[in-house]
Amino acid sequence: MNAREELILNNFISAKKNKTAVPTEIAVGTAVDRDVLIFQTSVKTCYEIYQTIKITYPDSVVFSQAYLNHLKDEKKNAQEKNNYAIYKSFLIFLELELFDPDLKEKVKAALDHLDKKIDYFCSYTRKGLPEINSSYEQVIYKVLGKKQDTHAKEWSDVNFVAKLIVRYLNNHGFNNYFFDLDKIVNGEEIETKIFDYCGRTIVLILLAQQETFLDQSDNWCFKEYGHYQTTHAPQEQKFLVFTVPGLVTPVNVGSKILNWFNYMTTTEGVSNTKIDFDVSPHQFKAAINSIAPIIADVNDRLFRELIFSIN
Repeated sequence: MNAREELILNNFISAKKNKTAVPTEIAVGTAVDRDVLIFQTSVKTCYEIYQTIKITYPDSVVFSQAYLNHLKDEKKNAQEKNNYAIYKSFLIFLELELFDPDLKEKVKAALDHLDKKIDYFCSYTRKGLPEINSSYEQVIYKVLGKKQDTHAKEWSDVNFVAKLIVRYLNNHGFNNYFFDLDKIVNGEEIETKIFDYCGRTIVLILLAQQETFLDQSDNWCFKEYGHYQTTHAPQEQKFLVFTVPGLVTPVNVGSKILNWFNYMTTTEGVSNTKIDFDVSPHQFKAAINSIAPIIADVNDRLFRELIFSIN
C-alpha cells in the first residue's frame, strides 16, 4: 500500500468513525487514477464484508473470532494484496478501542501472530564448505547451475544445500528468512538478527551435518536452537531436521552438544529425513515438499489456539 492509498483508507475510516461523507477522488483516465479507483473500490467492498461479519456476529467475542479467521484467509490472498491491510485497519481503528481490555489483548496477540510470525527458519552451518556442496554437486548444478570450477568463491562461501531447501519450501508461499551470514560482518548484528528471527519463527528447520555439532563458541546452529527453545513454550516447539549421510556421534564435545545431537538425529528425538548425496532434483524437491504440510499445520494449530483463547 503506497502513501496515497494509505491516505484514502485513513480518510475513509475517519469518515465512518465520524459518520460523515467519504471523500471521493476523481479518476480522469490515467493509469495512476485507474489504480486509485480500483483501490477505492476495494476499500468499499472490504467495508461491506466487514459490516456483514459484524451484523452476522453481533457479540464482540464471536465477531473477533470470525473476523480474525477472515483476516488469516485474506493474508494468504496474493491476488488482492491490499485487502489484508484494509481489513486489519477496520479492526484496529473501528473496533479495537471498543473491546474490553482482556479481549483487546487477545485480539492483539492474534494480530501479532499474523503480522510478525514467520513460518520457518532454516538453521545451517558454513563450516562444512566446500565439502557439503561437492557432496551434492549433481543436484546443485542441475537446479542452480552452480559448480566449483565456474563458481569457486560461492562454492566455498555459500551452503547451496540450505538454499535448495529454502527454494523448494518457498514454492509453497511460506514467509521466511534465509539468513546469509557471509553478508554481515558485525557479530552483534548477526546475533540481533538471528535471535529476532528465531524468536518469531514457528518451525525451526535444521540441516544437520557433522560440522553442525562442533563444540565451539561460534556455533550459531546451537545458539539458534537454544534461543528458539527459550522463546517458545514446549507445546509451541516444532523441529524439522534434514541429515546428510554418514553422521556419527560427535566426540570431544560437552554434554549439551551431545544431547542436542541425540535429540536432533536419533529416533528417540526429532523425526528427521536423510538426503542422500546422489539425490535427484525430483527426489530433493519431494523430500522438501513432504514437510510443507507439517509447517502449515503447526501454524494453523497455533493460530486456532489463539482464537480459542478468546472467550
